[in-house]
Amino acid sequence: MNNKIIEVKRICGPVVDGAKYPPIQEHNVETKRIRDLYNKSWNKSHRIAQMTNQAFGYMSRDFRRTPIHAWKAILSPMTLLWLMMPFAVIVTIDILT
Repeated sequence: MNNKIIEVKRICGPVVDGAKYPPIQEHNVETKRIRDLYNKSWNKSHRIAQMTNQAFGYMSRDFRRTPIHAWKAILSPMTLLWLMMPFAVIVTIDILT
């Protein structure tokens, strides 16, 4: 077991593919505890990022490597639904009253 320090780089932006960080080797109980906390918090943020991406229609595999293009957000069906919501509410109230 080599005792080299493993540098863990954080991936910028939301991650879609369920990509995992490289595992951190544990040398003792303390390292394992930190590793577990790290993985737990990362999995949580990853899940939230994934849900957000799905809600706004970013389904591209290369999303983590590409910038967010405005047209992608505007043209995605989910975003169109969100944008139409206020009008739908106004029209519904208009019809009902």
